[in-house]
Amino acid sequence: AEICGRLEHPGIVPVYGLGYDTKNRPYYAMRFIQGVTLGHAIERLHQPNTNFTDPEWNVEFRKLIRSFISVCQTMAYSHARGIIHRDLKPGNVMLGPYGETLVVDWGL
Repeated sequence: AEICGRLEHPGIVPVYGLGYDTKNRPYYAMRFIQGVTLGHAIERLHQPNTNFTDPEWNVEFRKLIRSFISVCQTMAYSHARGIIHRDLKPGNVMLGPYGETLVVDWGL
């Protein structure tokens, strides 16, 4: 939570606050996100019997490429601030319903 709180970037979920509850357990509050993982989107795009010449497939493929570029930009931002993710994988990238691409799970 402290790491994410220091990173202010559109590709990183903002942390709104952190503290301890009444039983002295740590907690943090961050923006609620919805969507699918990049891994799920890749699997969906490469289903068996996929027609790679279908224009709709081409549109979805281009969206994934844009998301990949967004992940690269997010990681460049964090690296420029001395922070390395250490568990970057398609399952830790969320794709929102309006084109958002968010790198999540900075805990390691």
